Amino acid sequence: MKKITIYLLTFLAINLVHAGVVSKLPVHDPVKCSPKCAPVENPVATFFENFDGVATPGLPAGWSSIIRGENINEFAFIETFDYSYYPLSPSVPNVVRIGNGNTSNVTDEIILVTPELSTLNSGTHRLRFMASGNNYGVPMHLEIVTLNNNTNTAVATYFATVDTENDFFAQQYIVDFSGYTGTDTYIGIKLVTPNWGQDIFIDNVTWEATPVCPDVALSSIAVTQVTPDGATADWDTGAATSWQVVQGSATATNPDALTPQTVTESGISFTGLEPFTKYAFWVRSVCTGGNGAWIGPIYFKTDCDPVTEFNENFDDESIVTPAMPDCWTDLLDPVTFGLSSASVQTIQFPSIAVSGPNAVVFNKGLLDTAGNDKVILVSPRVSNIGAGTHRFRFFARSGSPDVLEVITLNGNNKYADITVVQSFTITSATMTEHVINFDEVTVTDDVHLGLRYRSNSTASSSMYVDNVVWEPIPDCPDVSGIAVNGITTTTATITWTAGGSETAWEAGYSLGDDTNPAAIGTVAATTTPTAEITTLTPQTDYNVWVRSVCDDGNGLWIGPIAFSTACLAVDAFSENFDNNAIYTMPVCWSAIKRGETLSAIAQVTTINVPEASATSVPNNVSIYKGDSGLDDDLIIVSPQVTNLNAGTHHLTFNAFIQNFAGELQIGTLSSNNPDDAVFTSLQSIPLTVSLTPAPFTVNFSAYTGSDTYIGIRLYSASQHTAVYLDNIVWEPACPTVTNVSAEEITTVAANITWTAGEAETEWQVVYTDDAEATPGSLTPIDVTGETVTLLTELTPATTYTVWVRSLCDSGNGVWVPFTFTTQCLAVDSFDENLDTTALHEIPACWTGILRGNTLAENAIIETAAMPGESAPNVIAIYKADSDVTDDLILVSPQLTNLNAGTHYLTFYAFVTNGSTEVQVGTLNNNTNDAVFTTFTTVSVASVMEPQSFTIDLTGYTGTDTYIGLRLNSNVPHTVVLLDNLKWQTALGTPDFDNSAFSYYPNPVNDVLTVSYTNDINTISIYNLLGQNVLEQNINATTGQVNMQALAAGTYLVKVTAGSNHKYIKIVKQ
Repeated sequence: MKKITIYLLTFLAINLVHAGVVSKLPVHDPVKCSPKCAPVENPVATFFENFDGVATPGLPAGWSSIIRGENINEFAFIETFDYSYYPLSPSVPNVVRIGNGNTSNVTDEIILVTPELSTLNSGTHRLRFMASGNNYGVPMHLEIVTLNNNTNTAVATYFATVDTENDFFAQQYIVDFSGYTGTDTYIGIKLVTPNWGQDIFIDNVTWEATPVCPDVALSSIAVTQVTPDGATADWDTGAATSWQVVQGSATATNPDALTPQTVTESGISFTGLEPFTKYAFWVRSVCTGGNGAWIGPIYFKTDCDPVTEFNENFDDESIVTPAMPDCWTDLLDPVTFGLSSASVQTIQFPSIAVSGPNAVVFNKGLLDTAGNDKVILVSPRVSNIGAGTHRFRFFARSGSPDVLEVITLNGNNKYADITVVQSFTITSATMTEHVINFDEVTVTDDVHLGLRYRSNSTASSSMYVDNVVWEPIPDCPDVSGIAVNGITTTTATITWTAGGSETAWEAGYSLGDDTNPAAIGTVAATTTPTAEITTLTPQTDYNVWVRSVCDDGNGLWIGPIAFSTACLAVDAFSENFDNNAIYTMPVCWSAIKRGETLSAIAQVTTINVPEASATSVPNNVSIYKGDSGLDDDLIIVSPQVTNLNAGTHHLTFNAFIQNFAGELQIGTLSSNNPDDAVFTSLQSIPLTVSLTPAPFTVNFSAYTGSDTYIGIRLYSASQHTAVYLDNIVWEPACPTVTNVSAEEITTVAANITWTAGEAETEWQVVYTDDAEATPGSLTPIDVTGETVTLLTELTPATTYTVWVRSLCDSGNGVWVPFTFTTQCLAVDSFDENLDTTALHEIPACWTGILRGNTLAENAIIETAAMPGESAPNVIAIYKADSDVTDDLILVSPQLTNLNAGTHYLTFYAFVTNGSTEVQVGTLNNNTNDAVFTTFTTVSVASVMEPQSFTIDLTGYTGTDTYIGLRLNSNVPHTVVLLDNLKWQTALGTPDFDNSAFSYYPNPVNDVLTVSYTNDINTISIYNLLGQNVLEQNINATTGQVNMQALAAGTYLVKVTAGSNHKYIKIVKQ
């Protein structure tokens, strides 16, 4: 049982030393009962409990805990605990863990209490359970007690002592209660140890009738072989000569419910099983006078169906580290002390993984891997190891020279026979590929491939493996040495080394989540060992593959080799490292580790630190030098920035150094590529040992170079120095102003206002009407005290860009822009047909008002391409889901003569979906604060052709100077289209000869007569709403129109003669 203890302590020690923090480990609060558990109402006669059906850390229904004592430690606990990743639990996933915390007192009582029993004093039962201690192989003591109840006031009566074995595996213990005659109804398992920090693990607790036949020894039961459809198990014979065996699914809990099979040999073969499926079985001895107890459950999982090839990079989303992928096995066989720290498991470690983010780590722990102890990664079952057609390849790295054996096995457990095929001495601190052809390997019965870790080190050591492949030996020699260089935001260059004398290759690439080379697209066939990739996406992960091309076939796709396109440059960043996984760098950040004496354990990466040492919880970025030399580079590299030499920004961060003195060098780099980046130091910051982060600021106002990356480099003569940084920010050295705006805009002036960034009192303002100009090329206006300045001598109807920035002693703020347009000069007429206005715009000097509490985001007033009265454009007012109370108003240019009593407004309108209303009114200005006053409302009929409207404004006497047309509809998605909007005098066209024109009578009762020297084409009559109520073709010099049917009132009559027209007012009686 020591395996988990030593492993966890080793891991924590490494990370705590790295973090510079030593603290007592947190433990769950004492568990009295699972939140979901319910009391067992009636005493039970027997029970079996494996704790696997409860959510950790709770206890099952009916079970409870007693944790008491005058000086009981606050960290003492009894809880269920997930042990599924370690081969120590008799049944997975859970055990009960009992611990005494950070102190130990003889008066402490830490007791796991069973359900209430009805048979405790029957003299016919026994207690059976599995236990293993966490005391570095030293036996631990348990007292078995009886209790009169299961509360903290219960009286505990000693019954027996159990001394656990000095063994890391769980052992079975039996306590015979045949001699118990008391009245208690509960049993307790009590931890007794003189040492603090001790844990013991309990599982498979059974209260059962004492059998009359000696039990099969649990420790002797072994599953020696599994296949896809069966398994073989055996056990020690003991005194029995026959046995019964039952087998069921892994969820089976009652052996009496299964059909027994009687055997006379101490072993059995299970057949007809499903591949890769977990099963359980029990064994009991058979005697003349009765049977032994069912011993079990013993669990096993059948092997997977065999495959002919595999390609495993351990990165599939279904893999939750440290678990292995389906059909892969971690084989540990500890012959000597040390299982507690040995393991073969997946680990998330992007900085060393070939394909990222996962790899497999072999931890030797204290095992004698140079001898008989086994630490092995076992492949899925394969069907063609001896076919002579395949090869085995993998990547591996090790911090120290260690051996990795390629082996074959006839099974996937510790009983399998092993054949060594080839040994590799792994010396590289980076992942290196190794390949072995099986064309001359003679294998007959073996069905698994394996990698066995062997280390001569007496201390704990590790090795990493990734991208393990079993594949056909290619007809064409494979390429090697694939590299991706010259990476930009959209391009990359692939290079490789030829596998032999071949002269042609193919290269391909895919997005980073696609690791299947069969699915990639070919970049190009090439006759040189290089290829260019273009049209990539910035800040995106990709994989590349390359294969050789020969006359008699192609080599295999070699890869994937992962790379990421460069990020787009930024003008600011703020990084707290809390949103990326530990042992990685945030997106667009990078690390440079290089130098002739660079340590294999040096790191530049994100780590988790205690809350007291984190400026923001939970992560920092750490630089740890190991035993690297003083001149080796360990650099945190920022994202690329656009304004490193702008003279406006500074770098701020928090940092502390955990051990030994040193300094940080803050500088710039030409790139983030370790192969060619040149680091130039600007400032050194000495650091003294502290666990409390301190703030630092580095001003870049004087930097005028061409570098575009910021680097933070550790510089320390001491070995194993570690520095921690958090909240690294690139920001303006002087606070940036906000809310820049133009107010009180006239034809020739505008007030520019802004909000100060913080407490600065000086600013600069520049402006221009040149759309290509930059603020640095303009002459600034200095402003002091008030956040406002008046711009004068502007040009009417002109668009300007204004920039404002703050001024501080430490430097200047960032230029913040704002665009505005001066007012147009007022006009006395307009004639707008929209046909020269760009689509989705509004004509010059016209404006659109969109406002209201329920205004839809996609409501618009803009020019649209649609034939109106004149082609090709109209202006559309579209309400989307806006309410009828929201304002959508097209506003005319400012007018000098709106109240002159001489002009009419004419326009054409039509709708595409139903009828609607347009309110014609006046406004006091053309801003969103304008007051709209309705003058009249016209109805636009549901016809898909422009309808003419004339609005008589000769009677308007108000003070407004703008005309507005407002869509007035309560129907969602209504759109009205307007065209040929004119403001013109009531006298008609200039060429109309008024002296030759006459009409009578006025007022009129029925027939109106009109005469002109030229032919009159049409007479059109409009009511005061602008609606055309009567129209008659004349085509003569004199015409009559009958108005008898019209209601009494005032009408506007339009007389059209050729291209000329005249308006007259007529009163109908």
